[in-house]
Amino acid sequence: MSPRERQLALVTGAIVGVALISNYVVAPVWQAWREQGATLRDLEGTLEGERGMAERLRALAREREVWSAQLTPPPGGLVQELVAVLPEESKLAGFEPESVDFVGSSPLGNDPDSPYLELRFEVDAKVTLAQLQTFLQRLTRIGRPLRVDRLAVIPPSGKEGASKTLEVQLSLVALTTAGERRGS
Repeated sequence: MSPRERQLALVTGAIVGVALISNYVVAPVWQAWREQGATLRDLEGTLEGERGMAERLRALAREREVWSAQLTPPPGGLVQELVAVLPEESKLAGFEPESVDFVGSSPLGNDPDSPYLELRFEVDAKVTLAQLQTFLQRLTRIGRPLRVDRLAVIPPSGKEGASKTLEVQLSLVALTTAGERRGS
């Protein structure tokens, strides 16, 4: 073999060797590098999403603490507290209720697994419109989650109509935790 043929064989061998190394070593490494980069970008996106969810979880935990503080049971239980507070508030509004009754409790939204309960109270009274307004305003200030579920106003009939006294049947609902109700 002549020196030129040897040189040509050597160059051809080098080219074939580089091609083999490129196909079987460099290309798979390059492909794996690109795939790992894509995987890393996906993981970074997932991490950002999880950080957002973790922040939302912390915000919900803070919100739950605020609600739990508002729903913390008094020493005697919420039912006893409201049965005592409702007549006091009515007296401060200028009337005496005929009755204040605890009707019962039910899970919030009728979901048996709900951690919250709705406590229902009925108040019957004869009041003027101004006294009713004052009473309802005072209920907003008692610091407990309480809402009017039903309000029935029966206007006076006959000679009583001149006195402007109304018969009122008021249904109130208080929100509490299930554990708080058990403690009452």
